[in-house]
Amino acid sequence: MAIMHWWLDELRGMLPPQLLTRLRKLCAHQALVITPNGIGDLSPLERDNAFCLQIPPSMVLRRRLTLPQAPIGTLSQIAGNEVGRASPLRLDRLYYDIKLIRRNPRQNTVDLDIRMVHRAPIEAALATCLENGLHPSRLELDDGPFRPKELRHIRRKRIRPVALPGLVLLVLSLASLAGLFWRGEAELDVLSAQMSEMRGKAHEVSQLENELQRRQAMAIFLPKRRHEPLMSAVMAELSLRLPDDSWLFQLELHDHLLRLRGFSVNASGLIAALDASPLLKDAQFRAPLIPGPQAGQERFDIAVTIRAGDRP
Repeated sequence: MAIMHWWLDELRGMLPPQLLTRLRKLCAHQALVITPNGIGDLSPLERDNAFCLQIPPSMVLRRRLTLPQAPIGTLSQIAGNEVGRASPLRLDRLYYDIKLIRRNPRQNTVDLDIRMVHRAPIEAALATCLENGLHPSRLELDDGPFRPKELRHIRRKRIRPVALPGLVLLVLSLASLAGLFWRGEAELDVLSAQMSEMRGKAHEVSQLENELQRRQAMAIFLPKRRHEPLMSAVMAELSLRLPDDSWLFQLELHDHLLRLRGFSVNASGLIAALDASPLLKDAQFRAPLIPGPQAGQERFDIAVTIRAGDRP
């Protein structure tokens, strides 16, 4: 209940002063002023009429506190400890409550007003009302309801006029929640649009990066390819340089290194024939000559280099 009253007080503070004044006039009911000597004449009051007990400012002792942000229960406990030091009376002879004045988000603090009243006049007034069959709806100070936890029982009897400001506050709270929801929806739409735009730009950047990488690869590949010999020119040169009694069963080309494997009647003469080519150089055996499958043949394994820049 303390959290509910705190919340309602904050919502009440959001109302424009003119609207708050009109609501108070609409919900106005009789007030019976408490004095140190007792209360006034009860004869004008009827049992079914709503009325409150009004506590004059002269009977109220106040103390302002600034505390760190904390749950309402913790703030109430701290305020209770402060009452014993701020009042000349013992705690069991006082009624008190706390009222939120303002929040300070930057300092992460809250300003509270501790309101303390001597118990004796209030208890005497309540006893007089009960003796006459009257039930006050609440206690009032000059700045709003007075709600000490010991007197919460006097609010059990609800009265119809009080329901109107509660209804207004409920509507305001729902409107504020709806406003927050709509504002959140609008912000979400804006963020979604920004993310879609950023996603589109990111896709364009990715495409540009892929295109750049492709062109860089082509820029590296084409000059390199330009200096590589054509395979057709290599095959034509080999056909020209190798004798008719020689034939290849394997040919490998790695960059400018050509690997030849085959059989020949005169394999040792192939080195000179290949070195005589203007396209080839540095011919040498990579393995010893071994007899071939037919009589008079030798199996050879030759590596020869293709001259750089000699692309026909």
